[in-house]
Amino acid sequence: MTTTIPLPTSKTKSLRVSLKRILVTTDFSDASRQAFLLGAEFAGQFGAALTLVYVFPTALPAELGHIGIVLELQRLAGEATAAGRTVEPQAPP
Repeated sequence: MTTTIPLPTSKTKSLRVSLKRILVTTDFSDASRQAFLLGAEFAGQFGAALTLVYVFPTALPAELGHIGIVLELQRLAGEATAAGRTVEPQAPP
């Protein structure tokens, strides 16, 4: 899907936008949750794929970070499904 968006600097020009992939980063904060919901909305509007990324600090043991990632991915997938979005299962990191 392509959407026309007016440019903020000109009243006569517009920009055609077609999104195929949307990347949303998370640190599991409330702000990240809002970013995820906005990304899911855009993905639905444009028929785009949504990818959620979390990069954990190298100082954190991977086995501890992995548990949080899996639980958060499950929670976000549940929210997306409840919002009527299709969620493709992915292997945990």
